[in-house]
Amino acid sequence: MNKQNWNCRLLLVVAAASGFVPEHAGAHVDLANATVTATTGATSNLMTSGGSNTLNQPGGTGAFPNWQGYSDASQSIGLSSILSTSDLSLFMNSTLIYTNGFANAWVKPGTDMVAADASASARIEIDFHVHGDHYFEIHSVDVNQLDGEGSAVMLKNGVEVFRYQGVHVHEIRGELADGDYQIVLTAATQSGISGPNSVGIFEFEFEVFEGSLCLADLNGDRLVDDADFVEFAAAYNTLVCPALRGARHEEGCPADFNSDQIVDDTDFVIFAAAYNELICP
Repeated sequence: MNKQNWNCRLLLVVAAASGFVPEHAGAHVDLANATVTATTGATSNLMTSGGSNTLNQPGGTGAFPNWQGYSDASQSIGLSSILSTSDLSLFMNSTLIYTNGFANAWVKPGTDMVAADASASARIEIDFHVHGDHYFEIHSVDVNQLDGEGSAVMLKNGVEVFRYQGVHVHEIRGELADGDYQIVLTAATQSGISGPNSVGIFEFEFEVFEGSLCLADLNGDRLVDDADFVEFAAAYNTLVCPALRGARHEEGCPADFNSDQIVDDTDFVIFAAAYNELICP
């Protein structure tokens, strides 16, 4: 590359780093205006030779930027008891969602138990609108389940964009084109007289960025430069994405640009073209 081309490339880098790259006209998303429903619930029914009782405890409150919820329907009669609890917390700003929820139900029978059941749930629904080119990054999602349910789902105009259940992943990216979106996070459990301890968990960190998705920008600085090349080379050398290795705690595979679960020559061609352009669109 001659000196003039190097100078042009350097000027582009400086412009991008200084914030002078033109923004996408009219693009807008503001999670501060999202419609949020955050609820918890816990119920328990316990009958023993010494008596019976039913509890139903709803919960959930808050407003931008914080929501909280807690429900507890735990109880004991004689030698038998029920644990039934759920909680959630949610923090949002204009571009970020950070939340977690937990639900636990456990029937502990004694010799006096006749019948029992318990259930608990934590659920968050976030409805928002996107105008113009945007993309998202899931920095982390942990949706665990022990005889319960943990799930994170996003819909666009009613059509599913992604769904995670019973897994831990991080650094997942995707496009957010014009449309109405809903994110639904659920932790739910139930347990009967012979059921084991039942747990459901969700943890979710989600961020929105303006502009088109730039797959080859692996470090998120809106440039495709040598720093990204180092990350791509490491993934290219490994070849197989971590998601195929069977562990529950899985990393995302951002260098797998064509989503075939392999970082190979096809991905290299895509990366090389972006690397030549330097600045993300």
